[in-house]
Amino acid sequence: MNKPLLFGWTLRRILYFVIGAWAAIQSALDQQWLLMGIGLYFVAMAVFRLGCAGNQCSVQTTKKDNYAG
Repeated sequence: MNKPLLFGWTLRRILYFVIGAWAAIQSALDQQWLLMGIGLYFVAMAVFRLGCAGNQCSVQTTKKDNYAG
């Protein structure tokens, strides 16, 4: 269970985690609860590999030969 959480961290996941944690902490200190939730959303994206952090936003292309000759 811990193996996916500890390994396979990309630069994008690290940035999501760091910026999300910073936003959540700063929002909590300023008592801006809605913004804290947004920061925690980005932390969750990084930790659980959700959304673009898990490469779900990339478009897969396949080569197709559309030429008859």
